[in-house]
Amino acid sequence: MRAALILSLAVATSPVLAQEDDAPRWETYSHDGGRGAAICPRSDYENDDYTCLLISCAPLGGPLHLRVAFAGRDFGNDAPELRLTVDENPAVTLRMRRLADADHFDFSTPVRQDRDADLLEQLMGGSDAKVALGSGSDAFSFTAPLSGSRDAISALPDLCGPQADAGRPPRDSLIAGEVEEILFERRLAFGGAAFSADLLFTRSGGVSGDIVRDGEITEISGDWELEPDGRLCLLTAYGGCFRFFRKGDEISVHRDERLGEVSFLED
Repeated sequence: MRAALILSLAVATSPVLAQEDDAPRWETYSHDGGRGAAICPRSDYENDDYTCLLISCAPLGGPLHLRVAFAGRDFGNDAPELRLTVDENPAVTLRMRRLADADHFDFSTPVRQDRDADLLEQLMGGSDAKVALGSGSDAFSFTAPLSGSRDAISALPDLCGPQADAGRPPRDSLIAGEVEEILFERRLAFGGAAFSADLLFTRSGGVSGDIVRDGEITEISGDWELEPDGRLCLLTAYGGCFRFFRKGDEISVHRDERLGEVSFLED
């Protein structure tokens, strides 16, 4: 399924494309695919050749994510490192994860105020940002002008709501330390009507196991990340984030619906 976020940037009513000159600049957007601020230095949508840098939230608002989306080239890393440089000054290095999509590349990482407030200020106050994704033969880099970034990024709290600043976890969800106590060296089995999963998480940051979907068994392996607010995110081909909830003596695992991301828990 083609991600609605980038697809919607290509329609004639998109503010990202409604510009009087050819110079790309940051603009805000709000549609069924999500909300946020974005710039697309390359935007040949008719030929599926584009590159975009975005700060986005889900269609109904919520926590912010830094996104890099592109098409028109191959890229073989599902959990690459992102290096952002603003006006020749290294700004941040973050681990990204690929959102599931059949037609283009779309990578995401949460924006956290305790870690990324300075980054947002640099993006709003700079002239241009160099984005470098991955390394070696898979390395991909581009320059994103920062014209219009202050107005666009400053509008995110109004577009995405107060959670854009706080990113508070849902009530009754476990925090990171509580998840760690039940996670390591134990098999985690969960699923839905169309699939089931049986995964093993290790303290070294690895995850392995099987996914059964439509009667077919697929082995998966990769890495995981545990966010400070308790989200467990898989850096695999079946990437996604999950939350753990405690009700009495029982613990349940659910996809993090607030992120608007696709995971293998989707029906």
